Amino acid sequence: MELNDRYVTAAVAWVRALLVERMRVSHPPKPRRRKYRLLSWLWGRRNSKDSVDAMSVTSEPPAASVSVAEATAMLDAAKAELQAAGFRSALSQLSHQFQLSAFEESILLLCLAFELDTQIGWMCGQIQDQTVYSCPNFGLAMSLFNQPQWQIESEWIAIPPGRPLRKCRLVDFRHSTGTPVFGEELQLEETILHYLRGVQSVDVRLAFSATPFTKTGAGLSPSQKSSLDHALQTICSTSTSSVVVQLLGSNPEESLRFACALARRIQLKLFGMPLERLPASALDLEDFAQLWQRDSTLFDLVLTLDAQQTGGATEPVSSSRVRQLLEQVQTPVFIITRERLDLPGAGDICIDVTAPAVTEQYDVWKKALPADLDDRLQLAGELSWQFTLDHRTIQNVIDDVTGQAKVPTHSEIARLIRRACRERTRPRLEGLAQRIEIKSTWSDLVLEADSEAILKQLCGQVRHRWCVYNEWGMIDHMNRGLGISALFAGKSGTGKTMAAEVLAKELDLDLYRVDLSSVVNKYIGETEKHLRRLFDAFESCGAILFFDECDALFGKRSEVKDSHDRYANIEINYLLQRLESYRGLVILATNNRNALDTAFLRRLRFAVTFEMPAFDQRLQIWKQILPQEPAKGEDSAIPISSLDYERLAQFHFSGGNIQNVVLNSAFRAASRPKHKRVTMEDLLKSAKDEYLKLERPINESDFQYSEAEEVAA
Repeated sequence: MELNDRYVTAAVAWVRALLVERMRVSHPPKPRRRKYRLLSWLWGRRNSKDSVDAMSVTSEPPAASVSVAEATAMLDAAKAELQAAGFRSALSQLSHQFQLSAFEESILLLCLAFELDTQIGWMCGQIQDQTVYSCPNFGLAMSLFNQPQWQIESEWIAIPPGRPLRKCRLVDFRHSTGTPVFGEELQLEETILHYLRGVQSVDVRLAFSATPFTKTGAGLSPSQKSSLDHALQTICSTSTSSVVVQLLGSNPEESLRFACALARRIQLKLFGMPLERLPASALDLEDFAQLWQRDSTLFDLVLTLDAQQTGGATEPVSSSRVRQLLEQVQTPVFIITRERLDLPGAGDICIDVTAPAVTEQYDVWKKALPADLDDRLQLAGELSWQFTLDHRTIQNVIDDVTGQAKVPTHSEIARLIRRACRERTRPRLEGLAQRIEIKSTWSDLVLEADSEAILKQLCGQVRHRWCVYNEWGMIDHMNRGLGISALFAGKSGTGKTMAAEVLAKELDLDLYRVDLSSVVNKYIGETEKHLRRLFDAFESCGAILFFDECDALFGKRSEVKDSHDRYANIEINYLLQRLESYRGLVILATNNRNALDTAFLRRLRFAVTFEMPAFDQRLQIWKQILPQEPAKGEDSAIPISSLDYERLAQFHFSGGNIQNVVLNSAFRAASRPKHKRVTMEDLLKSAKDEYLKLERPINESDFQYSEAEEVAA
């Protein structure tokens, strides 16, 4: 830095000496009289000879501190000092990178001197017969640096747009109407000014679009490291510098981590930007490409374009902008995309970036979990199937859990680890799905014995996938996906959502209800894009997806009569594929099982039927919702009078209907000024209202309750 400052000081002194010498040769000092003042002319007054002499000024050039010969010797000495220390000046490095001619180097020195010496602008104006502060131009540069070995033809090559001064935006050309090419004002770009002073800073116009990434890319799995070595070998064997690496994968975070590791290995600094931030107009895109070409060459940068769209595939317009950018940029570019982009002539390299395999995660979990933890291997298998994490994140999870001030017990460690994993992998979906707060447990669920047994079997399959798939080798004999899916079929209010909550509570996983109103779209192909985005977001977190009223998505495939029918069938086929490949649990709930496609039903692993509760089950539900005494561990319950549970159980309600009746009765009781207790009369009135809502026939005697009955109860 200090040696470069000495060189810059000597270079500025050399340019100043040349300008002073040029002024003395071409503009010898002579008096110059100012024009009469306008006010004096209007008054008809004439200035006397003495007053004219008083207003006379001279254009005497400022004295140079050193002569041209002395300045040249100082500049040569600064160059020799840099060479002896094994360094290059910033100007020499820039000239080497952009292959500048000697004349172009001199133009940069002239512009640099103009920025650093306040009198250079005045001298430039004097030489160009201007009395104002003026920027240097090509004509001044050709007259100033006209050494014998230079030919006029060689100086002309600095002007065409294809030369680095213009093309790479080293100098800002200010052209005004009526000004010849040699009269264009020249001024250093701010980034080049800082670079020549030894300060490296990316152009602020690029910083608005591209963001630097400081990640090292650590945490790659063995399979990803193998892909990284393959990418490095391919890049090294490529002769061109404009290499394009397409990182193919469904997880942008994994691809970005891979890009950081690849940039670090090839000793480049990574800058990333979403594809939609590329300028839309051709002129703006050309300006961006020129700025990036310049800064990436100066500062060893690599651009990473995130082409992951909400629906997956990149729009044709976006692909066109990428092609236009690659045609103008001759430096490496990484593209994060789901599927390979068609970039003819780009000479691109495609690398599949997959998430760490289950077996790789299992090995990391097994080493990271405390050795004396009960069921350590089973927990490692569960976690490796439920979540997709790199080895660094896994180690951070273990450190956070075991490094707490209060050391958790062995029974708490598994719960805390799962919670930490859920928090790190929880997706952001902007309205496609909502996380359900889990409150229900097995004791709240009232089902037939067979249905409850299927639910427990489903939990067992989610827990023991490592044992069956990996340890017993079933994964090698399965030609379909390994996802677990279940159908919950039954009328509204029979407990489908509650059963999903119970499973999430039992498995200690997040539960998300998919908002079908946001997923299903009338425009062709949009529904598939939303579904792809949905499944990709949940791929790493292992959450349970709950599709309520799934008939809208999984209905029977229709006969193809127009393009809409064809695309609707494509959406169903795509759904079936994603259900089989999704590593988490998918629950589909429907009120009408007959409306679902039979081919779709065959691919589901479980089907649970939720029947309307029988008398004994309704009796149990009433007693659970309205207990005579608060349950153990609960401080409060709905205050009730003596209730006839058997009479209430005679009403053919589902569990959801019973919940509505109790809720409405509680508000009836709370509205009274006194005796704020739920009575049979409140419950019967609310039950009647529920019958009216369901449009069922009503027998008034069923909803009457006398005081004698209350006393007897």
